[in-house]
Amino acid sequence: MTLEELRELDRRVHYEVLDLHCLHEDLHVEVYSCRTCGREGVATGEPMPYSTKIEWAWVAVETLRARAWFLVLTDFGKTWGGWEARLDLGDNEVYHCRTAREATAPLAICRAALETVEP
Repeated sequence: MTLEELRELDRRVHYEVLDLHCLHEDLHVEVYSCRTCGREGVATGEPMPYSTKIEWAWVAVETLRARAWFLVLTDFGKTWGGWEARLDLGDNEVYHCRTAREATAPLAICRAALETVEP
């Protein structure tokens, strides 16, 4: 993925999964400027790197946990060299399972997290 594609993914996670309306709603993002409300900061107004940093991807995991989704994260490094993130909603039925396989754990988490909010 290109850097711009990763940034767009991060924006979608911020607004759709975390349901934050402005970039400064997250305590860790308070130094950023907000395109929605106009609050000025010292940075470019980009969301945090949810798709590239595990500590930020975990913010999405915690948000979804509060909505009754739970994560199973599997490292397939020895078989195909990537990660699988599976998010299940309570009863383990296939209908309630969202899965993504990507090269990195944060990217897999973000892709699966976005599937929980898409129709």
